[in-house]
Amino acid sequence: MNNFGSMIKKIRKSKNLSLKDVAKRGGLSHAYISQIENGKRTNPTPQVLDKLAKGLDESSHDIWAIAGYYDEDDLLEPIEETIKQILDKNKRLSKKRAKELSAIDLNALLEEPNLKYKNHFITTKEKELIKSYLEALFSDRN
Repeated sequence: MNNFGSMIKKIRKSKNLSLKDVAKRGGLSHAYISQIENGKRTNPTPQVLDKLAKGLDESSHDIWAIAGYYDEDDLLEPIEETIKQILDKNKRLSKKRAKELSAIDLNALLEEPNLKYKNHFITTKEKELIKSYLEALFSDRN
């Protein structure tokens, strides 16, 4: 049994799928999939790999990688790029959020209807108490 075939079989069995399940979902014959798993068919075409991926509910990219169509650098490059994009986006969002938060006026915020704290609506009386506390806290800054 070749390495690719054994990996496909391992994936299929880990998902409790029969050969017929994979065949039906992917549009291949169960006999052909069996031959792949047992190493009697090697080097499946990209089209067959895509059908196997569909039948196994895996990404084509992963199945192609198992089949040896990518080397390690080919696999790492898109992952590294995706991570970089996510980090850049989060960095931009964090700067934007920090700017938004620095501009919040608590007095104006306390005038907002439907203000919540820990999933509890703050009543008008509670808002007044909060304002009183803040005024006392910052009284020396006037």
